[in-house]
Amino acid sequence: MHAEILKAKLEKFGHKHPVSALSMINLAGCMRVLGELEPAQKLYQEAASLQAELFGPTHPNTLTASNHCAVCLDMMGSSEAEALYLEVLGGREAVLGHRHPDTLQTVSSLN
Repeated sequence: MHAEILKAKLEKFGHKHPVSALSMINLAGCMRVLGELEPAQKLYQEAASLQAELFGPTHPNTLTASNHCAVCLDMMGSSEAEALYLEVLGGREAVLGHRHPDTLQTVSSLN
């Protein structure tokens, strides 16, 4: 269902639209829950890149998509996960502060 929604959003709004990025994140979340980690990670990465282009690399939405990507990498046992978590953590600390729940979530993922 989320794949169909993403297809419809891409057709209506095009690839470079916030609604399309959100639909990518929703589909990737479903894929992650189903254990389809590699395609989920790639879709999260695509959404994070799109959001960075639309909003900037330290926008909270970009950082959230990047954090989801790091979670997938971590679940796959990839050594790239820690570096991405640290990048997200730096952005979240700078933008949201050290005590924000999203920042603390990333800290927790690093432990």
